[in-house]
Amino acid sequence: MLESMVEKAGLTLSELNFIAIACGPGSFTGLRIGSATAKGLAHALKLDIVEVPTLYALATNVLPFSGYIIPMMDARRQQVYTAVYVSDGEKLRLVIEEQACKIEDLTNQIKALDHQLPCLLLGDGIKPNDLLIKEKFSDLDFAYAPMHLTIQKASSVGYAAIKMISDKETVSFYEHAPKYLRMSQAEREYKEKIGGNI
Repeated sequence: MLESMVEKAGLTLSELNFIAIACGPGSFTGLRIGSATAKGLAHALKLDIVEVPTLYALATNVLPFSGYIIPMMDARRQQVYTAVYVSDGEKLRLVIEEQACKIEDLTNQIKALDHQLPCLLLGDGIKPNDLLIKEKFSDLDFAYAPMHLTIQKASSVGYAAIKMISDKETVSFYEHAPKYLRMSQAEREYKEKIGGNI
């Protein structure tokens, strides 16, 4: 697949300067596969890795929006992976930290902010939580982003990575690790079984 990609792009791997990756949150298996691939390439090619938070990359899809940009990814178990950003038109600033939470917890955090701005929601966490979102966001000024902007895009990861490279926000292959935001199912079950910390 990699050989096909570089061939179609008219490049060789030796021409690359950095490896950009959506570093999480997301599917545990997907993050591990992506990270292992990025680490292997970066090690072999002696390149740094640009760790683009997946939620940040998703929010970049609607960068010109003036208000709270709220990406939501389905985290199952009645939760979403989310964060809240504001944009200056070129870069996003985090105003509520990345987290896995319930919709109600998110809206409570938004209502606690000093300023109330229009909210633009996007991502695959909207559809499974649509009724709950409409209920919990009912007293906030909110809208859904157009459908074509609600999916993850490699181009958004690349755009965010270019900004991060200019700010020297890169890591070595050795330092890179995926960011899960919560324990895996196996870790949760083990902790429930033995109690305490793992």
